[in-house]
Amino acid sequence: MLGFLPDLALLAFLSSTVLAGVRRTTGQTLQTRQLVTNALGAQALSFYLGVGEWALERLAGYARGSKYFAYDPAVTANLVKNQPRELLEDIKGEFKKMTGESL
Repeated sequence: MLGFLPDLALLAFLSSTVLAGVRRTTGQTLQTRQLVTNALGAQALSFYLGVGEWALERLAGYARGSKYFAYDPAVTANLVKNQPRELLEDIKGEFKKMTGESL
């Protein structure tokens, strides 16, 4: 019965980190007071979001100090936004070449 707790903890940790990334990249902040009116619940939610901020800061620090990451000023939000669409088009093209039919 308790086997799902590590999975739940990992999911909570990752979702908190994603919310921290959203806040840092877009400036959009989760409004804790509108979600939870209870003071203790709002404090717990703020702690949860703080864990994501901590994790994102550690990940960014690792990336800055790693030889596997490099700053690329040419990367823009529009460039990254189009990558999944381009990948899907490439997959469709390969499928069409292999089968002779379209999706």
